[in-house]
Amino acid sequence: MDNTIITALISSGATLAVCMINNAVQLKKSQAERRNELEAVRDSHEKELAEIQQKHSETLKIIQFQIEELTREVRTHNNFAQRVPVLEEQMKVANHRIADLEKKE
Repeated sequence: MDNTIITALISSGATLAVCMINNAVQLKKSQAERRNELEAVRDSHEKELAEIQQKHSETLKIIQFQIEELTREVRTHNNFAQRVPVLEEQMKVANHRIADLEKKE
């Protein structure tokens, strides 16, 4: 009877040891898989962030170009707007001279 109890205790101890070793191995495997998944997600997010930053940079370049073009057009318009009154005054003077010349004839 003593041998049977000792054998049962050794068997159950061995089974328990195998279960604990298996659980430890499975835990390490699970943690490694989770780590790999997290790294994959992190890499994916980093790529997305890089793409977003590049698109943002391109958008800023386009906006800067458009502002420069608008500034150039405004300067051209302002130069034209400054010259129009001078031209109008010259037209008035020319019209008066023509009118004076027509009166003399």
